Amino acid sequence: MKYQAVIFDLFGTLVVIEDMEAELDTWLGRFYDCLKPHGLDIPRESFNEWCLHHIRQEPPPPGKEDFTIFERRIQAVFSSAGLQVNPADIRQTSVTLLKVWNDYAVIDPDCHPLLRELSQQYTLGVISNYDHPPYIRRVLNDLNLKKYFSTVVISGDYDFKKPDPRIFHLALEKLGLKPEDAVYLGDSEEDIVGAQAAGIVPILIQRETTATPPDIIKRDYIQTDVLTINRLPELLNLLD
Repeated sequence: MKYQAVIFDLFGTLVVIEDMEAELDTWLGRFYDCLKPHGLDIPRESFNEWCLHHIRQEPPPPGKEDFTIFERRIQAVFSSAGLQVNPADIRQTSVTLLKVWNDYAVIDPDCHPLLRELSQQYTLGVISNYDHPPYIRRVLNDLNLKKYFSTVVISGDYDFKKPDPRIFHLALEKLGLKPEDAVYLGDSEEDIVGAQAAGIVPILIQRETTATPPDIIKRDYIQTDVLTINRLPELLNLLD
């Protein structure tokens, strides 16, 4: 057996958003509904572009509230709108927005069979770019995926994220392995570029779908010299 470990991206790889455009539209609508009672005076038709601009900005530094990066981004949006709210409002808004994401997230039906089989031969891990680590841990627990993984590295716990090779090296360190001992499966450019920079063999999953995500959240990445699969079970053939 050439490799000792298989490391996965989570969202877009093992868990998918089937209608990203609808998810984003719902998410922005809920965010608007959270801001409006506090005095938001931005028209609904102008809100989406305004919100996406501000949510993408560098979040404020950590404070005494012990907010996650995601909660600090929400805090920044409130502040940009000139709204003063208490920490409980920030946390409740976070809960509301994460529920939208959760409502649209669906586990790939091939996920459990694949991980069950791989776990008999390989050590498994996850690297996820996500600004709210508690949510990732809850998803893994709720979907009964936690049991498969020897390590879970979430960018929100650190000062770096994919494609920074440090997050890949951290996962390898936790597994006690070298880059040449692992392969990494992901669905985006940050996955492929980051794994390559870390010295790990990348594998790209590109599902065949008729749904086209909006440009602002497009994750498709085409590179002809990267091993590519269209469905999770195809990974088994590449590893044999």
